[in-house]
Amino acid sequence: SGSVGTPPASAIMAFSRIGSRSMELQVEQMSCQHCVRAVTAALKALDAAAEVQVDLAAGRVQVRGALDPAAAAAALTAEGYPARPL
Repeated sequence: SGSVGTPPASAIMAFSRIGSRSMELQVEQMSCQHCVRAVTAALKALDAAAEVQVDLAAGRVQVRGALDPAAAAAALTAEGYPARPL
């Protein structure tokens, strides 16, 4: 008889993270790979599962996760990288 299979857990996690959103931040004073690591670590401290992409040349950070844009900007500013949501 036709039973319905359950999707793998990884597929469920990828598509059903409650509160997951995309945002972009303008971030100042990033100039090197150390800055990229520091910015990424500060955002992952707020949401360990967040996906963070840093465009060093443009001074922009894209984040997908369960983060509030204002809280993310405040965390980066506190680390010495003034930031604002776009």
